Amino acid sequence: MKKSLQKIISCLACTILIVNVNAQGSWTQKASLMNFNGREDATGFSIGHYGFIGTGLTSGGYENDFWKWNQTNNTWDSIAHYPGAGKYGVTSFTINGKGYSCLGYSGSSNATDLWEYDTATNSWTQKASFPGAARYGAFVFVLGHKAYIGCGEPNGPPYDQDMWVYDANANTWTAKANFPGGIRTSLCAFALKGYGYAGCGWDHSAVHNDMWKYDTTTNTWTSVAPFPITPGISSPACFVIDTLAFVGTGMNQFSGKVTRDFWSYSATTNSWTPITTLTGVGCWTAVSFSIGDRGYVGTGFDSVSDYLQDYWEYTPEVLSGVSTVAKQQGEVNVYPNPNNGSFTIALSSTTDKSIVEVYNTIGQQVYTGALSLGSNIVELNSKANGIYLYRILSETGNLVSQGKMIIQK
Repeated sequence: MKKSLQKIISCLACTILIVNVNAQGSWTQKASLMNFNGREDATGFSIGHYGFIGTGLTSGGYENDFWKWNQTNNTWDSIAHYPGAGKYGVTSFTINGKGYSCLGYSGSSNATDLWEYDTATNSWTQKASFPGAARYGAFVFVLGHKAYIGCGEPNGPPYDQDMWVYDANANTWTAKANFPGGIRTSLCAFALKGYGYAGCGWDHSAVHNDMWKYDTTTNTWTSVAPFPITPGISSPACFVIDTLAFVGTGMNQFSGKVTRDFWSYSATTNSWTPITTLTGVGCWTAVSFSIGDRGYVGTGFDSVSDYLQDYWEYTPEVLSGVSTVAKQQGEVNVYPNPNNGSFTIALSSTTDKSIVEVYNTIGQQVYTGALSLGSNIVELNSKANGIYLYRILSETGNLVSQGKMIIQK
């Protein structure tokens, strides 16, 4: 038995090495969000292995419904509606396993309210309102327990260029350095390697492709490689997998051209690489996020003014690489393996606050819990002997580490 387990562990170790992404990948259509005949400028976020999409503009008007997609069984379920009037252009993000949505336009007025969604209670709780001008179409990126929100528009020019940071632990807002590209709406934004990034978008007179990096320690912005579509795009989709950001789709307001092109951005090389074009139709104002090592793009508006309801999964190609190996060997340590149901997950000082999920071989989640820096003891003594999959997600939903574990009592 001992030799058999050693062989299994040896094979699993080889498997864990093959998880870093490269520049291509593939798109697979998943179950569409069928409520209404599509929607544009909806909002969304991800928590664990669930994606959440809601609000937006449909043929029936401004909506406040919200839906949860289960990555395990590819199904949608209705959840508690977003509080208040229906809106579009709402800005959403995830911190500490909670979803947050704010701002937006209801057809008659813009909003400043912020709401926190709790998956455990299926309920929304109002938090401190955004202190800047009411708006929609703002960007957001999350670093740690703070969300940085900026730009946007009050339903027409002049647009905004201010940025504010929301501290979810303290429920407070603080003004930060303005976005350096000038007034802008409908940008893309993401966080990579401890920095925030924002760019592209529309200022009513021009569409842009510039990109900027924000340093939280100095409260300063630095220009980085521009997005490689000239003159630029507005309302693109974007998500992060491992150490790469993925940006694509969007519209050029002048030409009316809507694109399906997608690109990956490496902060290490400060460069863009084309990836597989989105299989669906060209779109803009779509919802996008990542769940573990997959990216998702859904809903939006196409080039012939149709509301969209389709939902797509991006799977990166995988190859042996050093970044995820370093995570597995340095930042995350799971031991002992095999174990009797009690094991330790050790996170180094360089790893963000995270969540662990454990699944059995038929895809059922058997455990989930928050992790802190240092050693975290997980108790699965009541679970049967066998092989289990664990994955560790950052508080923003990005994959930190994954692997297989054996319970052998």
